[in-house]
Amino acid sequence: MAVIFFTVCSNNYLAQASVLGHSLKKQLNDIQFFTVLVDEYNETIDYTAFPFITIPIRNMEPGIDELSEKYNIVELNTCIKPQAFKYFFENYAAKQVIYFDPDIVLYDSLQWINPLFESHDILLTPHILSGIPPDGKKPDENTFLNYGLYNLGFIGIQKSEESIKFIDWWKERTYINGFDKPGDGIFVDQLYVNFAPIFFKGVHIIDDKGCNMAPWNLHERYLTKEDELYKVNNKETLKFFHFASFKLNANEFPLLFYNRFLMKNREDLHELYTDYNKKLLAANYPFYQTIDCIYYEHYIDKKMLFIKATEQKKWDNKPFLKKLFFITIPKPVANSILNRIQKIVNEYPYSSYK
Repeated sequence: MAVIFFTVCSNNYLAQASVLGHSLKKQLNDIQFFTVLVDEYNETIDYTAFPFITIPIRNMEPGIDELSEKYNIVELNTCIKPQAFKYFFENYAAKQVIYFDPDIVLYDSLQWINPLFESHDILLTPHILSGIPPDGKKPDENTFLNYGLYNLGFIGIQKSEESIKFIDWWKERTYINGFDKPGDGIFVDQLYVNFAPIFFKGVHIIDDKGCNMAPWNLHERYLTKEDELYKVNNKETLKFFHFASFKLNANEFPLLFYNRFLMKNREDLHELYTDYNKKLLAANYPFYQTIDCIYYEHYIDKKMLFIKATEQKKWDNKPFLKKLFFITIPKPVANSILNRIQKIVNEYPYSSYK
């Protein structure tokens, strides 16, 4: 097979992956589409009914247990993305491997990708292609300095010596430091890829506004419909839309992250969002949302053990009299005494307090 498409998700995101899969099959009926399941099989789910082949992460990454104790569910799902590319290149006769986030829908053929791979090996889509007014609304340009210039809800890689070097470099960083800590200059798998066009040859930055339209770039993109195809700014066809942080039945953008527009002010998106809401309901979204990721439970268990050990260490280091006080005095009484002492201390004027 020349081209492989894949997504990554846990059981709770299978409805989104199903909608993505159907949109892919609609555009390219004979494609090979895989979902890397960062979870274990759940006996209540019929995995054969999905429009994709499911690969449990344990088949792809034997060290998943160690990673799951280190990373939360978002970090875990993103950190293994480079390993998935390696797996498909090494185990399938694939010349090109293309990743989409599960909350993406395709609206046009993917034939536009072929010419790009003729002269490039790594395809990226920027979050934005033009400046944003500094008006205090979200997102602003600084948002992408914290979270990455490129949105890795999409990335296409063609097998070459250079692209394999990129994957290895990327994986090393996501496995060691793939945390969600933008304040420390770290954001899962995404922020590191800012370096890709500098460190590696053959990287192409796609400047088509029909690619990866999303809540974060609505300031520069408006939809119209022509002959059943959506057009962006009356120019490019809408190739794929990224429904990031979508809330079922909300009929609103995720304003916590993207408050530049209200849905009532963007009539061009009403049909698109309504249709996606219907598709998620048809894909049994509420059911899948009730299923907890087994690996996230590993992460929580590990964190609780760490918290308990930390608290025990604090207790062990307390002076004997303080321990005796806390053991013998009921907590409500102790809190009352401590509050009273603090009030007395606060009454002393700074000028005479010694």
